[in-house]
Amino acid sequence: GGCANLLEAPPPAALEAVELCGRLPLALGLAGCIIVELADTWQNDLVPLLREEFEDASVEERVVNVSLRVVPEAMRDGVEGLFALYGCFPEDLTVPASAIDLLAPLMPGEEAVRQAAAKKLQVRRWLQALLKANLLRSEAASGSVEAGVSVHDLVRDCMIRRLEKDPAGGLRATQRQAVTLLLAAFDAAGPVA
Repeated sequence: GGCANLLEAPPPAALEAVELCGRLPLALGLAGCIIVELADTWQNDLVPLLREEFEDASVEERVVNVSLRVVPEAMRDGVEGLFALYGCFPEDLTVPASAIDLLAPLMPGEEAVRQAAAKKLQVRRWLQALLKANLLRSEAASGSVEAGVSVHDLVRDCMIRRLEKDPAGGLRATQRQAVTLLLAAFDAAGPVA
C-alpha cells in the first residue's frame, strides 16, 4: 500500500542501490532493512552508505557487509568472528551446534570476544544473528540451530578470506586446533552405543 507508484518509476537511489547490491536477492532484502532504518532520509543516504560499504569489494563481500549491518552493533564483533570461523569447515557440511560451541573460542577477534565465545548462550545468540542475517541456514524447519547449520555457498569464500586474515594463524592453524579439540571431545565422550 502506498508504494505502487514506485514500481512504475523507482527513485534513482533505488535503481543505483540495486546495482550496488549486484542484483542479488539476499543483498537487496538487506538493503531494504537499511532503508527502514534510514526512514525519510534513505533516498539521500542509502547510495553513499552502500558505496562506502562496497568500495572495491567483491559481490560476496558486498552481501556479507550488508548482511552484517542488520546485526546489532553490540553483537557485531562476536557475530563477525563466528562468521569467519565457519571458514574452517568443509563445503556443504551441516555443522552441529555443539561443534560450534566447542570451537567458538578459536574464532578471530579481540580477546574479550573470544572469552565471551566460551559461553554457550552467547554463541547461540551469535548463531541466531547469523541465521537472521541470512548468512547461515538452519537445517531445521523451525529455524533452530540444534539440528545444525550450513553455509550459503555465496559467502563461504568470504569466510575463508576473513579467517585467513586472522593474525593468530589463519585458516590452517584454526583447522589444526579445531581437529585437536574435536578429537579430544570425541575421546572424552567415549564410544557411542
